[in-house]
Formats: sequence, structure tokens, C-alpha cells
Amino acid sequence: MNAVRVINVLLAGMMTGGLVMVMVAVIPTFHRLPDELAVILHREVDHYIDVPLPLFTVLTFLTAIPLLFDSSLSSTSKVLIGVAAGATVVVAVSSHLINRPMNKRLRSWGDRFVPEEYATLRRRWDLAHAWRTFAGLVALSCLIAALING
Repeated sequence: MNAVRVINVLLAGMMTGGLVMVMVAVIPTFHRLPDELAVILHREVDHYIDVPLPLFTVLTFLTAIPLLFDSSLSSTSKVLIGVAAGATVVVAVSSHLINRPMNKRLRSWGDRFVPEEYATLRRRWDLAHAWRTFAGLVALSCLIAALING
């Protein structure tokens, strides 16, 4: 079961690392560009993130489940893993219900036309991403604390 714990933390690290990188590097880049270019860049970046990020998120959750039933773990570790699993669900739900539909809307626009709704959409996307990044950080922190706890 120790291998599952290590894999779980690594997956959470990849999930959270991707979210943090978007937060600290990609989003500020979008804000510095003209809207037309920001939309194009968003579509391109999303194309490459759309497969690995959901995969890391789902696998983080799935590898946490057997740990909840591991009799060798302390109750504190199990609570931390449970919180991490819940936070991972927040990442998944936010991504699926908020960010992904907005990404689909951006893809439906032409390359040179940016509707007036873009500014509102951008703020909502950024806020939803901030929440899912926070949830990812909570998940990763809890899993590391559970690993250290034993």
C-alpha cells in the first residue's frame, strides 16, 4: 500500500503543479495580451492541458479511495486523505462544470472576433481556476501531511 500512497501524492503533485503553473504563468500572460491573441492562446494551451489535467485529477481521486480502507493507516491520516479526496472532487467538478464549458465557448469563436462577453467570461474563468487551484493545494497538502503522519 506504500506504493499507492507514493503514486497518489505524485499524481496530486502533477495535478496541483499544472493548476499552479496556469495560475502564476499562463493567466498573467493572457491578461498582458490583446483579447484576440489571448483567446487564441487560451485555445492552444487548453488543447494541451485538456487531457493530462483531468487524467491526473481522476487518478488522484481513485488512488485515494483504497487508502481510506487501509487498516495500517492512522485515523488522522485517513481523515487527511478523505479531505484530499473531497478537494480533488472540487477540482474535477469545477473543471467540468465551469472551466470546460467556458473553454468550449472560446473554441466556438472565430480567430479574429472576440465578443464583448469575453471580459466577463475571463473574470469568471479566472475565479473558477483560482478556486480549483486552492482545492488542489488543499488536496496535495493533506496527502503530504498524511504521508508524514504515517
